[in-house]
Amino acid sequence: MNYATKEERIERCIKRHPDWDAPRIANSVGCSIFLVRARMIGETLPKGTESKTGLISLGKVKDRYDIKTAILKALAAIPREQLVVEADLCQRAAGTDRNRFRRTVENNNEEFKVLRIKLRLEDGSEGKWYWGHPDDVAEARRLREI
Repeated sequence: MNYATKEERIERCIKRHPDWDAPRIANSVGCSIFLVRARMIGETLPKGTESKTGLISLGKVKDRYDIKTAILKALAAIPREQLVVEADLCQRAAGTDRNRFRRTVENNNEEFKVLRIKLRLEDGSEGKWYWGHPDDVAEARRLREI
């Protein structure tokens, strides 16, 4: 794989093929015609024109796959004395990947135990899981036990 900057690749292509026009060089290098023309007249290319093809940021990978951190960030955004239904938290933290959310909760059960509680707020329902600040969940447990 070639990790040369666009400027270096344009320069090499111009030297190798002095008879080529700007569109042909741009097509060969994979850049804008304007960058080739600027280089042909001796201007340096503006910053940020280096090739980033094939590169992704580690932050993007973490945002997609680090569900535990996403859960904790989503909970930090919940106001105190408020609880959020698990389905809403799942949507906020994992998007449509419910299985990854469920696996993360199961794998971190001890840590998440203080952040979640199962409440039956409607008669006849089996109950739903709610998440919140540890103090709020503890207060909800205390009230449920009364």
